[in-house]
Amino acid sequence: MDDAIQRGEVVGGKYQIEGILGGGAMGIVYAAQHLQLDERVALKVLRSELVAYPDAVKGFTHEARAAAKIKNEHVTRVFDVGELGDGTPYIVMESLEGEDLARSLAARGALRLEEAIAFVLQACEALVEAHVLGIVHRDLKPSNLFCSRRPDGALSIKVLDFGISKVAALTASVSDVGKMSGAKGTVGSPFYMSPEQMQSAHDVDQRADIWALGVILFELLTTQVPFDGETLPEVCIKVATRAPRSLRALRSDIPEEVEATVLKCLEKKPQDRFENLAEFAGSLFPVAGKTARVSIERIVQVARRARSAASRAPSAAPMDLRQSAGPTIRPLGATVPPTRADSSGKLAWVGLGGAAAVALGVVLFWTRPIGNGDSTRPVEPPPTAKAAATPPKVHAIPQKPENLPIDEPRPAPVTAPITSTPTPAAPPTTRDDELENKQQRRTKAEPASSAAGRPRAPVKETVEPSTAEPGVELRRLHPPNQPRPIDEADPYAR
Repeated sequence: MDDAIQRGEVVGGKYQIEGILGGGAMGIVYAAQHLQLDERVALKVLRSELVAYPDAVKGFTHEARAAAKIKNEHVTRVFDVGELGDGTPYIVMESLEGEDLARSLAARGALRLEEAIAFVLQACEALVEAHVLGIVHRDLKPSNLFCSRRPDGALSIKVLDFGISKVAALTASVSDVGKMSGAKGTVGSPFYMSPEQMQSAHDVDQRADIWALGVILFELLTTQVPFDGETLPEVCIKVATRAPRSLRALRSDIPEEVEATVLKCLEKKPQDRFENLAEFAGSLFPVAGKTARVSIERIVQVARRARSAASRAPSAAPMDLRQSAGPTIRPLGATVPPTRADSSGKLAWVGLGGAAAVALGVVLFWTRPIGNGDSTRPVEPPPTAKAAATPPKVHAIPQKPENLPIDEPRPAPVTAPITSTPTPAAPPTTRDDELENKQQRRTKAEPASSAAGRPRAPVKETVEPSTAEPGVELRRLHPPNQPRPIDEADPYAR
């Protein structure tokens, strides 16, 4: 190559060139050694004839930015960017050992179904993260899928050349277009471009990459493309107007589910294809192997997180009600921000006033007078000396004759002096009287004969002031060793 960097030359003061690894329409890839880290790297340099085109330089640097943003093992890592002495940009990437799928197909032929699906789904792991970031590859083809080996010996796909398909399509010369017979690698991209991308490379989305994945899966299984032709116009016409070849006609052992997936990817209208890579990967789940199903789960998880983040993004943005002149109908429970920025203080005072009104209503409710129909009992104040002197009026418990003392005559009640105030009725039986009656009932009554022969205990006569009415004295007989009731009212008065 005329613009090749000489072997042994040091680029950027730290990358020593060891040789050429390969080249394409956009640039040349060199093997280099990082002098400070003693690590082998790949150095991709833009072709010298494209340096004069700003779009070519822009697309070349865009590839480095896009690859650096995608944090996935199936994307080639970018370590550094820089410029040569004449201003030619270059990208420093990780060095890969292996070969791309285009060379693998040419050397060994079609792949096994399980292997082909696993490779395509590994590429989807990188692409789904690119689509979440708004990056559309637009130049997917077998030569941009590099098959390398992990440290454990397993094969792994690396997606190369992000974001340069638009520039690559513009750099195809007229002589290249006329030499497409049997040499698909001369231009390559038109065989994998969707109809809308052929019309305008600007107006495409992730469904253009889904079209390319359908073509790649078709080719990995058959070594042929679904739309073939000897010239670029012939290929474009077939892509836009013709149906693709039958996959099962070229390889009968392919399941119908795989052919249906490929046909879904190759629909002419973007809205008729899979909406995203999660749907595409899910359609291959019934025929996928163990390794491929792990890739499907990762793809679905990335798509699910992106959808969840997108659903939360609109709700996080505050509503601006000043843009609407008329009334706005809002869903129940919607939170509406204040209309003016300076009205927050007024709204705070209104809120405090409302809270005070609610508190006042609660106080009035609990302190309101209780009517006859209210089942709530008022809180009784603590008993005072005057209140304790007057026992509460309750219904008297009738006493049976056997409960009365046998050997003690009932004293006659003392008649109170007649005054202008009528004499109140006898106080009812209290709880203390009930306790006294219970104690008396516990003692078994003796026969009259035995009681007559037994000596009787002396009776103590006491005169106590009555608490029922001032000026009235009641005489009570208290047998010895008899517990005295707490209440001073006469329990035997009737």
